[in-house]
This record gives sequence, C-alpha cells and structure tokens, in this order.
Amino acid sequence: MSFTEAIKTCFKKYATFTGRARRSEYWFWALFTGIIGAIAAVIDGQDSSVLSGIVGLAFFIPNLAVGVRRMHDVGKSGWYLLMSLIPLVGWIFVLVKCCTDSQPGTNMYGENPKGQGAPAYAGQPFAAPEEPVYQQKAQEAVFTDYTTEPVSESTATTAGFCPYCDTPILVGQKFCTGCGHKIDV
Repeated sequence: MSFTEAIKTCFKKYATFTGRARRSEYWFWALFTGIIGAIAAVIDGQDSSVLSGIVGLAFFIPNLAVGVRRMHDVGKSGWYLLMSLIPLVGWIFVLVKCCTDSQPGTNMYGENPKGQGAPAYAGQPFAAPEEPVYQQKAQEAVFTDYTTEPVSESTATTAGFCPYCDTPILVGQKFCTGCGHKIDV
C-alpha cells in the first residue's frame, strides 16, 4: 500500500473500528499525522498551541481506529492498545505488535488485507529425488564396457560425479574441481 492509498483509506475509515489494517497503512498514517502535527506546531510557534490542539483532536479518532484495526490484523483485540498506558513497558508491547506481520489467512476480525491465505511454504514438504542421480552417473562412468576389459580403479579415468554439482571426479581426486567440496571416494 502506498502513502497516498494509506491516507485515503484512513480518511474513508475515519471511525471504523472493525476489520484489519496492514502495517504499511498504519505506519504511513502515523507518518502523515506526525508531519501534519509538526507543521501545526511550527505554525503555532511558542506562544500558542491552538492549531496543534485542533489537529490533535481531528486525528484522535482515526488514529485510534487505525490502531484498533492494526491490532486486529495481528490477531489481538483493539483493547490491547490500552497496554500503552502501562508505564515504561506497555508502549513497547504495542510497538512490537504494530511492527509484527499480518496474521496469515482469515482471522476472527476479517480477511487478510494483503489478500494472502496461508504462507506459500506451508504444507509443502521438501521432495528429494527418488534415486540419487549422481550414483547412477558414477556407476555408468566406472563400469563401462566390461566385456573387453574389466574396469578397475587403476584403469578407470573417472571415479564418478560430484554429488553437489555433477562434475566428473577423477580417480584419487580429493576435492571437486567444479564446486570445491571434499570427495569421499
């Protein structure tokens, strides 16, 4: 979500406390309100804080709404924002939750705003090859044409192939010339 999309979304959902808000929506809104607050403070100067107070009141409800939606996105109740009132440690908990990635899939507060279900890697085990290819290639390289003369280690030119990069390995070679791994032949 871009900066302008986040601002538009937060103004559209000015007092919407249901649903979920992505990290980008929350943090772009925080940046926007911080910039507007700083501008208001500069305009006010040192003598007055009328404009800053008006800006603070105008942004109070949307700040609260996007904070509640952000808590919903990580699977927590909006009431968790009240933990920021606990001195010294409460705001750390809220900050960590605001920085946490969205809960994948649908949670009790709605659909994932990213449009993602479960992570792509979930439930997909690593599939190893059924039969190691390098063993087949090693057998083919060492045991070639045994009808005329049996191949032994002394007459073979290759002992097989590297299991990491499939580079041919010569008899007596200790390291692969392709990738540098140690060969246990």
